[in-house]
Amino acid sequence: MKKQELENLLLTHGTDPANWPAGMRASMETCLKSSASFSRLYSDMRKLEQDMHACLRVPATPDLAARIIAASAEAAPKTHTSAWPRMAWAAGFACALIAGGGIGYFAIVMPIDDSLSRLATSALFGTRSYI
Repeated sequence: MKKQELENLLLTHGTDPANWPAGMRASMETCLKSSASFSRLYSDMRKLEQDMHACLRVPATPDLAARIIAASAEAAPKTHTSAWPRMAWAAGFACALIAGGGIGYFAIVMPIDDSLSRLATSALFGTRSYI
């Protein structure tokens, strides 16, 4: 087993052998006994784990999860059930459709139908118009 692999397993499952994966437990214990560097890594992680447990200020009680969930539910923003956001979105969408239709008409349809411009040109400059 490589050092990085053992380190990842220890970080994931902790230093308690009861928490290690059953298929990896024997291999991990063999590595720890056979190598001084693995033993140092294990003891360093064990000390870090003990120090972290010592820093815990709030003891874990059975109702701790319920209190955390209740506190987060109280702090959660309330959802709006009003129809105003939907109506505003629909109005914005309608405006976009109307504006897009107008732009499309003047950009695409008007240049194709230029009979009025030919009529105006003939009236202004006296040329014959073939409409």
